[in-house]
Amino acid sequence: MIMSIVNDRLAFERSFPELMPKQKLPEGHFEMADAAEQVGVTKNTLFRWEKQKLIDAPLRDRNNHRIFTRELIERIKAYKNGFTQPGLGNGVK
Repeated sequence: MIMSIVNDRLAFERSFPELMPKQKLPEGHFEMADAAEQVGVTKNTLFRWEKQKLIDAPLRDRNNHRIFTRELIERIKAYKNGFTQPGLGNGVK
């Protein structure tokens, strides 16, 4: 009985994710769109920089969505503004 309820809930969540309450992130943690806005780039740019290993990979939540910390955002801003270069051991790869 309990497994049936759990499976029904999971099926509903997968079918209607827009109806599920948004997960509240801890203070100082941001979703991809918020991080991109703070850095001043698009989400695609963050994806590309991560894929090219120009920035550290962000944390992931239980749904495997990227979660950026305030510290990572600051390092990405520094990279974007030319204050750091990839591969110099400065926290931004």
